[in-house]
Amino acid sequence: MELVPLASDEYHRSEDVGRALACISRGKPIEVLDLLGNILSLPSKALFLSASVDSHMISSETEEHVIAFMVHHQLYDVRVRLNQYAPGDEFLRLFAKSRMNVLIRFFFWCFSFIGYVLNPGRIFGGDFYNPATNAVNLFSNNVGIALHELGHALDFRRRKYPGLYQLSRFIPFVALYHEFKASSYAVQFLREKQRYAEELKAYRILYPAYATYIFGAFYELLPSPPVVFLSIPFIIAGHLIGNIHAFFRKTALLRNGDAIDGTDPGHTAQIIREKIRKRSVKLNWKTFAAMGFGFFAGLSLFALPGAFIGSFLAYFFVQEIIKYRQSDA
Repeated sequence: MELVPLASDEYHRSEDVGRALACISRGKPIEVLDLLGNILSLPSKALFLSASVDSHMISSETEEHVIAFMVHHQLYDVRVRLNQYAPGDEFLRLFAKSRMNVLIRFFFWCFSFIGYVLNPGRIFGGDFYNPATNAVNLFSNNVGIALHELGHALDFRRRKYPGLYQLSRFIPFVALYHEFKASSYAVQFLREKQRYAEELKAYRILYPAYATYIFGAFYELLPSPPVVFLSIPFIIAGHLIGNIHAFFRKTALLRNGDAIDGTDPGHTAQIIREKIRKRSVKLNWKTFAAMGFGFFAGLSLFALPGAFIGSFLAYFFVQEIIKYRQSDA
């Protein structure tokens, strides 16, 4: 993998890069498994309006940001798993050296390990940091999400009593502080390294993600199945606030003459044309056939709204297959 410096001084010590690379392990590509995981994550993709969520295809660019963050903060004791399911190694890491109280660590590990084994992220996705094993599990090809999870690892490392810090999540609304700190570390890093394009994308994914934790905090007080549907307004609000923040931040960057996406900030029309080109819709007979099947299947099960949802899911299903075929070519 060719590393592209995120700043002039980022990779001046090859031994630091080597130490970071030694902490990263990547799952073996299995097309059927990863495609299944991608399809099962369609609801998450729709909620967060991003195909990168639980995509099970971690790009070299995302990995470079992960390495840069680890080098910058000297996080060489963290295990970063890129689309990997490794229960055996997770079990062994329980006995690795740790600053967390051993009783608290075993307590949390018991629950987290059972969930890790029975709910394999390689299929069901779900990026998370496990403080008991000091491991980051990534299944989304999204820089903001990746740095957020690493932000958790940095947050725990800076705590004098990490075990008590983990226990504090049982206190209502305290988890919101944990999530805020992790996101702030991610955004702060992108700002310092002048990765403005990724910073703007981070706002658009981290705000709606944070909104789910806000809803979760209220749901813990009033747990009821019908209340779950109220999460949608929270996520919509997160999208709105995240896009507004990104808009004003981008306006400020352009006003200061800072380059975004490596292009001259004055060439706005060129940037718009490039985005339209990248987001062009690929249609063929297979796509139309799948959308037709999804339309009638949804219509028979859930009437007209289900028909549109079925068509939407069928379209993304075919596009994911095309993407995987092209990646193997």
